[in-house]
Amino acid sequence: MNPVRKLENLKVTLWLAYRLLRTHGAKLLTFTGWIAFCGLVLGVACLFVSMAVMSGFEETLKTSITDVTGHIQIGGPAIHRRSAETLIEEIKKIEPSLVGSARFLNLEGVLAYQGRMNFVILQGIDNKEAEQVLNMKKRLLEGRLETGKVDDKISLALIGKGIAKNFSLKIGDEFSVVIPLASEVDPSQFKRKLGRLRVSGILDFGKYQYDSRTVVVDLETSQRLNGTGDGRYSGMLLKFKDAEQAQEISSRLSRGLEQGFKLTDWKGIESNLFDAVKYEKIIIFFVIMIIVVAAAFNVSSALYINVIKRYSDIGILKSCGLSKRRVIQLFSIQGLLMGLLGLTGGVMLGSLLCVAFTWAESSFGLIPGSIYKIDKIDLSVRALDLVSIAVATLLICYLATLAPARRGANLTPVEGLRNE
Repeated sequence: MNPVRKLENLKVTLWLAYRLLRTHGAKLLTFTGWIAFCGLVLGVACLFVSMAVMSGFEETLKTSITDVTGHIQIGGPAIHRRSAETLIEEIKKIEPSLVGSARFLNLEGVLAYQGRMNFVILQGIDNKEAEQVLNMKKRLLEGRLETGKVDDKISLALIGKGIAKNFSLKIGDEFSVVIPLASEVDPSQFKRKLGRLRVSGILDFGKYQYDSRTVVVDLETSQRLNGTGDGRYSGMLLKFKDAEQAQEISSRLSRGLEQGFKLTDWKGIESNLFDAVKYEKIIIFFVIMIIVVAAAFNVSSALYINVIKRYSDIGILKSCGLSKRRVIQLFSIQGLLMGLLGLTGGVMLGSLLCVAFTWAESSFGLIPGSIYKIDKIDLSVRALDLVSIAVATLLICYLATLAPARRGANLTPVEGLRNE
């Protein structure tokens, strides 16, 4: 059959399917049919929102980590066996996709301000290299993105919004940090190193733990507080072209570099949480898909009633030579049409619910950061999720209409005309 003839047959089939779907006047479905259709729309909308929330949670957590720690952290006892420049050249030979690197020195300490104290992580980063790896600009809430030495006693620091809230710190306020250092005489004893810092900016790291624990200073300040000298640092933060390849790149670097290096990719920092999100997303998809299945079979029952009401029409069509295969196609197309309309309505309703969720989240703070690690989710609709929802919905609607389609196909012309 030539393409033109096939197209004409398809048009006729679609027209017949539409005409047979009409019951009385301009009504597309009966009252019960509309209830079933609304159930399908609600099921798709719930599925759409749940996937947007889970994907958004994963994407928000990923961004909050990579913006602050880069894609891969490299450290370990071998970090000082060669200069930073030499190490970077070796890394580039193994992985040419390296975009930037920044030396860092993390210290554990205690923040003290107006009689209150709390444990913090002092993250010292090389100012000249930080912009190549980190993305602090979009994290800045107040002040300036500036660190460095003010005078011999005071340095500028960036603090998380959680610290600012808990200690009522504002831009320009000064606070103290106490760094415990192991005694050179007796390793079991500690001596204190006191530093004064001035708040230059307040950051939203996007992760509760970072917001309530992290203080960012320049590398020289952290080296001075640690008493290690200018040449010492904990490791390097690395950024590559594709963050999703961080695990594979980390494996290649582990094999290519000598022993003594410790590499941690961004997924490894919260590996348990990322794994939990991955599996929970799959489980939620299939659990909510049950709603779509139930709604699809409700639509099937409405179409089954439509078949019974159309006995005479089907009988006339079969008496005119319409084959069983074509009748099955007619009612299968009806199911796919209902599925497509339900999918479209569900996606539209789901989009509105996502907007409502975003507003409620920003207005009422729905997510406790102490439990979920982050206190805000930037909803994300991934193409793969949307395709999965569409394929699953249309497939279920198609399978659900096979029973009424076969019932109509098995109807004989005499049986159909008897109902005229």
